[in-house]
Amino acid sequence: MIAKSCLENTARHLAENDLKTQRLGIVFIKKAFTLGLALAPLAAGMIHDLTASYERAFELCTAISIVGAPASLSCVPAEWEHVITRTPLAAQPTGEIN
Repeated sequence: MIAKSCLENTARHLAENDLKTQRLGIVFIKKAFTLGLALAPLAAGMIHDLTASYERAFELCTAISIVGAPASLSCVPAEWEHVITRTPLAAQPTGEIN
């Protein structure tokens, strides 16, 4: 019952506030983080019930962190793309039609 209420509130908040912004990547990251915070204790509890130990739950969290760290560090703002590709800023397409 509590989980259903939390999901409804999250969906309502997403619809009312976050989808109005232009930075949908930030919205996705925030919602994925929130979902992870909500589901991780449940998953750890289920793993503990199956194995009688939290060791596998910690190993799973470590593996997810090892995969997630390089993925999050590789994200850069679009404004920095010319620095990474070493393309002069004047050569960047502007999206304008001549």
